[in-house]
Amino acid sequence: MAAWTVLLFIICSDGPIDEAVFHDLPYVKGLGTEIEDLFTLAATDVIIGAHSTYGTLAAYFGNIPFYTFSREHMNWESPDNIFLM
Repeated sequence: MAAWTVLLFIICSDGPIDEAVFHDLPYVKGLGTEIEDLFTLAATDVIIGAHSTYGTLAAYFGNIPFYTFSREHMNWESPDNIFLM
């Protein structure tokens, strides 16, 4: 069997999503309800998001890694600011 990888970002938010920010990325928006987004995230390979119980719960249900960040402390040049839950 050939190995292949598909990269797709699934953007879930309880607020408005500025789609122009993601125009160069392969992405889809979540379905929009809390429970549908929760289980959509749980079905992914990894979650990247703000440190929250919502993301933690989705990672727990999916038994997947959860990489968190804090907006005010995020330094994209240094991976030390990203940690695994």
